[in-house]
Amino acid sequence: MSPQPKFRHGGPVPDDDSDDADGESADTLATLPSVHGRIPIVGGLLAGVGAYGVTYLLAVLLVFVGENGIGYGRDSQESAHAMVKGAWVVLMNLGAVLRVDGEPASTIGGVSRLSFLEFSVSAVSSLIVFGILVVAAYAVADCVETDSVVERIGASLLVVPPYVVFSIGLATLARWEAPGTGDPSDATRELSIAVVDAALYAGLLVPSVLALLGGTLAVCRRLWLANRAPR
Repeated sequence: MSPQPKFRHGGPVPDDDSDDADGESADTLATLPSVHGRIPIVGGLLAGVGAYGVTYLLAVLLVFVGENGIGYGRDSQESAHAMVKGAWVVLMNLGAVLRVDGEPASTIGGVSRLSFLEFSVSAVSSLIVFGILVVAAYAVADCVETDSVVERIGASLLVVPPYVVFSIGLATLARWEAPGTGDPSDATRELSIAVVDAALYAGLLVPSVLALLGGTLAVCRRLWLANRAPR
């Protein structure tokens, strides 16, 4: 028995029309990109890795030039290596606290080796650390193949996980024991950054805020380009 024909405005409608409509709907759904297709997940993570690496290298270079070029931030006594200080620059600018034997270094008086603190968190170092992270997050958000504001801003947070990992790594490795002078009141002191501080502040909280700023800038630029008056 043949199926009962469908009617539209009093007339029969061939079954081929409904089949074509169903086929077009299926094709449309099939062509919609998946989340992995819309959001560059791997690219976002690699952008975070690259941003952190460039930030650390520039921090080491900044410390090296400051100590050997212009002499700013150089300690009068034996000091930590530039690579260790570079790690401190990155972590301290991202909110972590340098500690001396577990106490915040800013509260320790009479330690000439800590003149580096005046140099570590400066306008130049903060601009480098913050700027690179914001630019990386902006680039990731701008590469998202969708007009969704939520997806663009969310994609900018992909640069944060590498910051968590590398901040923990730097805090673990960047430790230095300041040798004493022989005076009982000036014993050997260990300078380090707590891993918890590095993970929470330098790895998660501050990078997340800066990444959201970069993503927001990318969204605002897209909206401005879409809504500006044609010439």
